[in-house]
Amino acid sequence: MSKNKARQGFTYIEILVSISLLLISAASFFYLIKIEKLGLKREEKFFRALNLAQLEMEKIRATPYAGINGNEHYTEKEISPGLKEIVFTYSFDKNRPPIKFYTLRNK
Repeated sequence: MSKNKARQGFTYIEILVSISLLLISAASFFYLIKIEKLGLKREEKFFRALNLAQLEMEKIRATPYAGINGNEHYTEKEISPGLKEIVFTYSFDKNRPPIKFYTLRNK
């Protein structure tokens, strides 16, 4: 048997290099999944806040003109006689600007 025929397998160094490359790629894959989950949670929080703000704005729109008075979430300003501008502000995350809805209401 010649020396070349006896050495047909992989060396330990080749196996260690291939395993380390596999582990590095798997770790980066799992890191990407973690980042994606954080992004999904942030977006879910944003859309939940957006839906709550829209629901509150619909309640304001359903309120009679005379019953609209500002509170901690929305402000009203009379633009002209019989026309009010309503700004609803909803803060959902301290690191992001609040959501603002604008609408006009007439008598």
